[in-house]
Amino acid sequence: MADQDRDTIKRWLQSHGLKVNVDYTNGMLIDFSGTAAQVRAAFHTEIHQLDERGVKHIANMSDPRVPAALARR
Repeated sequence: MADQDRDTIKRWLQSHGLKVNVDYTNGMLIDFSGTAAQVRAAFHTEIHQLDERGVKHIANMSDPRVPAALARR
């Protein structure tokens, strides 16, 4: 992925209040963090705490959605 495309994605994440932690040099992974509310708003998906046989998980309840302009990158 081109640097310009990664920069666009990072700006989009940051515009939703998410923090870019690491932009890996392989160009395939951007590590980011934020609150469940920020993730819900940015990716239009609900975030839930789940308990599976006594093991707690946090997961999205539907596929994340991103703007079409970013999905093509």
